[in-house]
Amino acid sequence: MRIYFFLFLVLWAGSVYAQNQPVILDKHNVIELNDAKEWNRFIKSWEAVPLKMDARNAVEIQSLAVYDDLVVVRGIRDQWENILLFDISGKFLRQIGSQGGGKEQYGMVGWVRVDPLEREIGVYDGFLRKRYVTYDFEGDFKEDGACEEYMHYVRGGYPLEKDRYLGYITCSKSKLCYFISDKKFTKFDTLRPHYVRFPMGVVDFSRHPITIYDGRISFVTPLCDTIFEYDGHKLQPRFVTKVHRSVPDNFDPGQKDYLTCVARLEKEKGYFSKDEIYETKNWFIITYEAGKLIYNKKMEKAFYMPKNVAMRGDMIYPDDLWGEYGEKLVAVYTPEELLAMRDKMKKEGVVLTKKVEQLFRQVEAEKNPVMILYVFK
Repeated sequence: MRIYFFLFLVLWAGSVYAQNQPVILDKHNVIELNDAKEWNRFIKSWEAVPLKMDARNAVEIQSLAVYDDLVVVRGIRDQWENILLFDISGKFLRQIGSQGGGKEQYGMVGWVRVDPLEREIGVYDGFLRKRYVTYDFEGDFKEDGACEEYMHYVRGGYPLEKDRYLGYITCSKSKLCYFISDKKFTKFDTLRPHYVRFPMGVVDFSRHPITIYDGRISFVTPLCDTIFEYDGHKLQPRFVTKVHRSVPDNFDPGQKDYLTCVARLEKEKGYFSKDEIYETKNWFIITYEAGKLIYNKKMEKAFYMPKNVAMRGDMIYPDDLWGEYGEKLVAVYTPEELLAMRDKMKKEGVVLTKKVEQLFRQVEAEKNPVMILYVFK
């Protein structure tokens, strides 16, 4: 009996140890792909959703995110910032507030906080007016108040539960931090700072630095080969990239600014910064400017798909993802981008399916930007 109990303890300890060890992505479990047909490994289906815009609400989209069935768009029209709401079918619902100097207006937009739990949207100007304005989802003004300069430089914020946020922020001119904060963003608990050096201003780094799936919260930083996971108290390594790395061993950016660092690493060393991470039931996706590293959680293998594979007539590739919607990943394309794809396909003799032909005809007729929702297998 004591032998069986000891064996149980050994197996239990081994299981806990294995769960706490990061997945190493190296030449042994990463398969290099270079054929457009290989997208069939990952994508089950895709759906194009035009965002209905007209002279009243047409904007140049700067960012887009999906919360439940609500699409929040931040865009520019006639040099003014606008915050627009659409439903998941692409129907325009309403504009939220307006830019200006009034009590119920927002100033220079630094960060747009969307809280589906409280059904409210906060707009933060920490640069000029150093104040925030909050609206409900119906567009009605709720409150305003003072905010600190650092709130202008939040690059991600996610409500964990009532009055508790997790996010990504510039915490000095040489440092960015993941953080836990209260709703008023007056009490910060820094989870992990990472250092950068640039002479002036603040650079927007990873575009989608945090992914939350099934209670697991993962983080990426652009010049780092470890993807972290938040265990409720601190960050733990979840993945380590030994191939398709972003930096060499013992990397030190020195005194050069961030963009110079990235350009030098790409040109001289073949390294690419990590731009985004996403997670679905079966996949964990790390994106680079040049391609995607797509890890199958069941197979415990990853596939690298470069961005410059030949075009296909039955699919618009998910090259530039913008966000998540349940199990679906979201990309956004301007009408100009899509029509340029069409012209390139025609020039290369790519045969289009009826679905893709219909999409291009609709884009040419309506001139609307399009969300594409991808279902991964």
